[in-house]
Amino acid sequence: MLAEAAALLALAAPGDAAYSFAVSVARDGPRPAASAAEARAQRRVAERFRAAGLTVRVQRFSTPRGRSRNVLGVREGRKDCLRVLMAHADT
Repeated sequence: MLAEAAALLALAAPGDAAYSFAVSVARDGPRPAASAAEARAQRRVAERFRAAGLTVRVQRFSTPRGRSRNVLGVREGRKDCLRVLMAHADT
């Protein structure tokens, strides 16, 4: 997880939307890399990012268990400042 995303989650108090969403993903159970459960979590994160007005991008990569991806939520802004939220969805 990028430092900014980690900082945002750390600032979230129980009851905040970001915290509640993170807890709900965790409660869905284990999400091994390249598993169907990880893919479901990635879809949920992408939907949440889109609902927040972010542009969703993915970084695909290989793991020993198969193909996986990172989900990024990008908010366009000043050309000299790119803000990205990334969700690391496997456990």
